Amino acid sequence: MKSNIKQFSQIVYMNDLTPAMKQFVKVKREYPTSLLLFRMGDFYETFFDDAKVASKVLNITLTKRGTQGVPLAGIPYHALDNYLAKLIKAGYTVTIVEQMEDPKLAKGRLVKRDVLRTITPGTVLNGDFLDSKTNNYIVSLCLSEKIGLTISDISTGEFKVTELNDLEELIHELIKIQPAEIILPDNTSDNTINRIKKVTNSAISPFSFVFFNKDFGLEELKNHFNVLSLDGFEISNKDLIIASAGALLYYFRITQKSKINHIKTIKKYSIHEFMYLDSQTVQNLELIENNFDRTRKHTLLEVLDNTNTSMGARMLKREILKPLLNKHKIDTRLNKIETIINSQLFYDLADILKQIPDIERILSKIAMNTANARDLIGLKNAIFVLPQLKSFCEKIENFDFELNQDILDIGKLIDTSIVNEPPMLLRDGGIIKRGFNQIIDELKDIKENISDKILAIEKSEREKTSIKGLKVKYNKVFGYFIEVPKLNEKVPENYIRKQTLVNAERYITEELKLLEDTYLSSEEKAKTLEYDLFQKIVEEINLKIVELYNIAKGIEEIDFFNSMAITAIKNNYLKPTISENYNLEIINGRHPVIEKIEENDFIKNNLFLDKSEQNIMILTGPNMAGKSTYLRQNALIILMAQMGSFVPAEKANIGLVDRIFTRIGARDNLAMGQSTFMVEMNEVANILNNATERSFVILDEVGRGTSTFDGLSIAWSVVEYIFEKIKAKTLFATHYYQITELEEKFAGIKNYHISVKEHNGEIIFLRKILRGSVDKSYGIEVAKLAGIPKQVIERAKVIESQMELNINKKETPEEITIKKLTGQKTLF
Repeated sequence: MKSNIKQFSQIVYMNDLTPAMKQFVKVKREYPTSLLLFRMGDFYETFFDDAKVASKVLNITLTKRGTQGVPLAGIPYHALDNYLAKLIKAGYTVTIVEQMEDPKLAKGRLVKRDVLRTITPGTVLNGDFLDSKTNNYIVSLCLSEKIGLTISDISTGEFKVTELNDLEELIHELIKIQPAEIILPDNTSDNTINRIKKVTNSAISPFSFVFFNKDFGLEELKNHFNVLSLDGFEISNKDLIIASAGALLYYFRITQKSKINHIKTIKKYSIHEFMYLDSQTVQNLELIENNFDRTRKHTLLEVLDNTNTSMGARMLKREILKPLLNKHKIDTRLNKIETIINSQLFYDLADILKQIPDIERILSKIAMNTANARDLIGLKNAIFVLPQLKSFCEKIENFDFELNQDILDIGKLIDTSIVNEPPMLLRDGGIIKRGFNQIIDELKDIKENISDKILAIEKSEREKTSIKGLKVKYNKVFGYFIEVPKLNEKVPENYIRKQTLVNAERYITEELKLLEDTYLSSEEKAKTLEYDLFQKIVEEINLKIVELYNIAKGIEEIDFFNSMAITAIKNNYLKPTISENYNLEIINGRHPVIEKIEENDFIKNNLFLDKSEQNIMILTGPNMAGKSTYLRQNALIILMAQMGSFVPAEKANIGLVDRIFTRIGARDNLAMGQSTFMVEMNEVANILNNATERSFVILDEVGRGTSTFDGLSIAWSVVEYIFEKIKAKTLFATHYYQITELEEKFAGIKNYHISVKEHNGEIIFLRKILRGSVDKSYGIEVAKLAGIPKQVIERAKVIESQMELNINKKETPEEITIKKLTGQKTLF
């Protein structure tokens, strides 16, 4: 969160300020780090340092006001959402100070104003500010020996909690969650905050440590959920969870200035319910964003996303990062996808789902009393589609969708009460349909008949005065008036002069003034009645908010499973078999992302790992041949299977994997002050310290970042350790050809290579995985393909020949003595 907003950078003399400015200063002192949008008439004004920030961020004019030269910048009230979105996106917290009465009623006194709400990056409710396919999470942290973590999306009502063992587990969770905002005690150490900042772009909001307290949290939670104890949520003995959850609910309450009625329950989860994916794996497998421009292009998410609702898209993104460990739950998902495919109704379902707006976020706005009439129309449109959705679901085996008459009645209520194309702002009126309320209809009649009455007055006055150029006009300053050309000096005595122009005179009459007062009065009364009636309609909807949320969740799941079915059909995916044994078998597997890029050119490959014959594959071959693709594709197939997706293979038997670990590629971490080799060793250490027998490990070029002797020794030792101690299913790609001799030493280690073909002095990468180790280096050939100058290539060939004369190909690390090492072939 931006912290460079000051209270006042200039001396403020209160006695010299206007009453309205004194009102602003009073509120600003209560919200010193927030940018205040202060409603004054048709504008939201900013003053002092807030005005300087607003002018810069929003590109609006900065002026000065009063004898003290107070900086001032304002935005039109009807454009609030556009400017608010820019401020939130820039990382600012914004507090809206609203007029609580019509300024016309505040005759001779200061207009009543109050804080409406404070909007932070993690408390945004307006869907226009948010990515429709991504949750806008805020998290609350209570840190001690363990960590209480609460995660919420106020725009959807999601509220879940867990307890973590240490900072490392927290870091990995934050990387997956990528919250918009993090609240934590204001006495949290700088080291902890800096560690968090290095792995997220979240706004950090220090909050008074007194609110991160078990007793405070207990009362906050009991009051919010209206319960006597927290036993029903299974967190009664979890002090850190209670403290973090209570602090977050209180934070919501003071920023939103209202109850958070749509948060109806606490969902407790454990990170051990799901496959463990550390930050390196999420990044290396490019699950959610790619590694070149950090977008979803060429990611697993992009390939799998055939959702048709925002709710389904958000669920898909969550589930990619939370593969399951429970065989029954996985099979249930796979069976649901299979039934949709068998029904042949997936495209029919898609056509229906396309018509449904983001009702999850609409419902949150309704519950928080920030919804407008357009939100209600969106809800109505969704409800009217539900009977058709239910009808199709009934045709699919074991695919129920609950829909009762109460929900349909909500749709009818909105349909009979709200106009189909209402204005954005409630206070502008024009939102209630004719025929719904007799009083509003009568007031609207007065407004709509004003034109006829004006024309009648104009005609009557022309006839009375014989002034042909006489016209009845209107402007905001004078209201309705009679305009007479200047040549006509004789006007009736009941004409009251209001303005003299160059060529005309303007007058009013008692009759015209009475008509104007009647018109304006009816318009204001209609607006007030419409607003009050709208609030009553919202109250009616809120009585069914729980049922409506259940409908939203049902739509979310239908869209998720239907998307999985469409993806399987489009990409020719197969239903995997899930087992609780160790074995892993993939026949003719494909990389789900690369095959979409290469289309018909992708080469399929097999994989088989078991506990006795082969649990480690040593893979050799030149770069560009497809080693990294093969490593990643098998990890992705396992992950897809355990999230309950069909997979790109002709056959897949997946023994449940508890964790996927990856060590791929070389990169510095300059922010952490770490070299390429240090980053590599940290990743390897993480694998060796945390992998289990049930894990799947892919290691690519371990040891490449240091000297040949050190690198080979480390790589050799790592393979031995995994085989003897961890026993994890492992794919180990390397350029150290000496490591292939481990096959002779250990029965469960097998050598494979990427096939390459030579033709007319050129190499062709066949990208097929074959048994045995590589028998030739193609580094120079790859260098040639890269465009290295011919002179360099020819010289490299000479040097290679000389070096090969000195290499003893049977040397192993145990046999190497301290001498000049030349035992590594250069396989690019």
